[in-house]
Order: sequence, then structure tokens, then C-alpha cells
Amino acid sequence: MTVSFKPGVKGPPSAGIQQAINIAAGIYAQHGQPDLVVTSLRDGIHLPTSLHYSGNAVDLRIWGLNSQTLNSIVSQLRSALGHPGAYEVYLESDHIHIEFNGPGTAIAPKPPQPGAGSGSSGPGTPQLSTIQGMPTWAFIAIGVAIFLLIK
Repeated sequence: MTVSFKPGVKGPPSAGIQQAINIAAGIYAQHGQPDLVVTSLRDGIHLPTSLHYSGNAVDLRIWGLNSQTLNSIVSQLRSALGHPGAYEVYLESDHIHIEFNGPGTAIAPKPPQPGAGSGSSGPGTPQLSTIQGMPTWAFIAIGVAIFLLIK
């Protein structure tokens, strides 16, 4: 089992996220996926309040994984990491997103968002919808731009 990083990924991850990456690599390997690819840590375009910027969030590649395998991986990650609580695990349209909120953190599950797609990963899991094929990152970039304009 190996962990690799997409070119351009900037770290380092927090200790909590490093632990989550190690656990995820083991779970991926259990599903016949010997390579785990980290696609984002402290880099990329995220909401201004994103935990990515502090190294407390990670995105994991899901290319080539069928929905049954993805749902199993997400379920195992949630169980292993204690979602929701210190960690939150979400299946997005093109990656698995993991956040580390800190040890002993108790949080309420996020409510589902209107327009959640069929790729929903369970009750209380928000999904970003797309309009006419517009990728999720474009919605985030637009949101950041609007936030900066009205700030």
C-alpha cells in the first residue's frame, strides 16, 4: 500500500489528517486499491473558512472505484475515524473529503442540502449539485469571488 500526492499538492497535513491518511490507505488496500492518491491538502480553491488551509482537511482520489466500493470505503472511514465528531467524512462528486475538527470534538451532522445529487453518501451528507455540467470547483470559485467582493 502506498500513498502518493498529486503534483502541486502542498502540505504538510496536521497530525490528525496524517492519521486519517494512514487509515484511509489501509482501507483502500482492503478493497484491492494498493495506491491512495491525495489530491488536496493546503492547496487549491476552497471556501475561506475551509480546514484545508490549516492542514486539517484532505481530499482523496476516487477514480475507477464503483459506487459499491466507494460507499463501503466511506462507511469504513466514518466508522474508523468516528464520524461525526473529531472527523467528518464526505463523498463528493470526484473525491472523498475528510476534515479533522480536533480530538474530543462533538458536532451535529450537517443537514442535507437542497438539490443533493443521486451520489449522496447517506443521510445528513451535503452534496454540491451542478448546473448543466458545471464542475463543483467552479461553484466554489464563484462563491469565494462573491465573498471577497462583498467583504
